Formats: sequence, C-alpha cells, structure tokens
Amino acid sequence: MFQSTPKGCSMRLVKPERMVVAIARGLLTRHALALGLVMGAAGSAAAQAPGAPIDSLVARCERELAARATVRPATLEILHELMQGSNGRASRRSALVPRLERLALLSANEYVQVGAVGLLAQAGSLRARVPAPGVVPRLIGIYRVRSDFLVQLTILDELPYQSERAPAVAFLRALASEADPVPLSVQRPEAGRSHGDTRMLALGRLAQMGVEGQRALRAMHASGEARSPQARERLASLAAQGFPVRDLGREARARPAPR
Repeated sequence: MFQSTPKGCSMRLVKPERMVVAIARGLLTRHALALGLVMGAAGSAAAQAPGAPIDSLVARCERELAARATVRPATLEILHELMQGSNGRASRRSALVPRLERLALLSANEYVQVGAVGLLAQAGSLRARVPAPGVVPRLIGIYRVRSDFLVQLTILDELPYQSERAPAVAFLRALASEADPVPLSVQRPEAGRSHGDTRMLALGRLAQMGVEGQRALRAMHASGEARSPQARERLASLAAQGFPVRDLGREARARPAPR
C-alpha cells in the first residue's frame, strides 16, 4: 500500500505499523469519519436527542474501542458531539474533552489510547463545525507522557488538521529540530532513513500545514537549527523544490460535508 505525499515528494510505502494505527482508529480514520457522519444514529437523531450521561457514554466508548467492535454507537455519538459542538451542546463537548484526554493518558489498552486521541483531536479539528479551543496543548501533553509510537504517530497525523495552528507548528518545529538519538547506521535503508524517525515525521507534518508550515520549514533551513543529519538533508531537498506544501486542515474544512 502507498500513501501520497505533498507535490514534489516521492511516494512512500505504508508500513505495517501504520496499518495497525488504521485498525486502532476504526471509525476515527478520515474516510470512516465521513461514513460515521452519514450514519443516522449519530447524525440527525443524535442532534435531537438529549444525549446519554457523559460518564456512561465515555465508559461505553472505552469498551467499544477495547473490543475493536465493528458497530460503535457510543463512539459515533461522541464523534457527533465533538464535531457538532454548537447549538446549545457545547457544554457536553467541554465535558467530553478532558475525559477523552484522561482516557488516553490512563488506559492500559493501546487501541483505547489511540481511539481516545483520535476522538479528542476531532474536537479541535478544522473539520468540526466550531473547533474547540485548547485541544492542541492537550494532544502535546499526551505525546510527552505516552511514549508509545502508535499514540504519538496518531497525534502527529492529526496536528495538520487542528485549528490552533501556532502551537501545533511550534511543537512540530521543535520536534523536527531535535538531535537524532538513533545512529544512522541502524536506520532502515528501505524506509529512506525515516521509518519511525520523529524528526522526519514532524517535517512531513509541517509540509501539510500550508503557509504556516512552509514558513517554519523555511526558517529552519535558514537558521540551520535542525540537528539530525537526515533532517538537514530533508530540509535541503525541500528548499531545492521551493518548499512544496499542502494544507490538509483547510482542504478538509473546504470539502463539502457528507449528506
């Protein structure tokens, strides 16, 4: 399987770890997100209903994620609350956000951790009707506490979609500038020295954040702040191409909502 990259960048192989992330996210992946919003149980009906008690709803969602259930009514209801956090229901979203953060931090189940992070990210996403404030700092806090690669990868993948661009860009820039703790001699050559390399992953996410990301990439290249050899090499390559970028968040916001 292959995944597309910004214009000017080569296609890269999707590794098994990414397949696990997709499975763990389940209905939280971007394609399944659209499907979930179409489903009536989490759509117009949920908009009319008063909603289940928050703690009960989160507990049911946790069980669905842990079981990797095919049908996830509680997860879809939470998704709807997060994406449609307006029309008098903002208080429910405000209650869900810290509970999902706590679930991501405290659960011992990797599928629950990844699923909770994916849900939390939707609250502050540009895909939401009214993005919630303060989500990016929560995601960054989870990233710093959770060393699990799949959880961290999910957070990195969701940052380009967040409405709070400044803190997301600042975090990715700092991450991309870190020294490489892994000697190049043990990097996997078939992955272009980037498999599991958070510095390279952070540079890739900056290239998905439009003008803000491009500005950060240009500044990093000019300052020479990147400390890993592969990050410096990648920045030089991007500079030679004119720093090609996409803006995944604004592209998603401009896309018509599914009916």
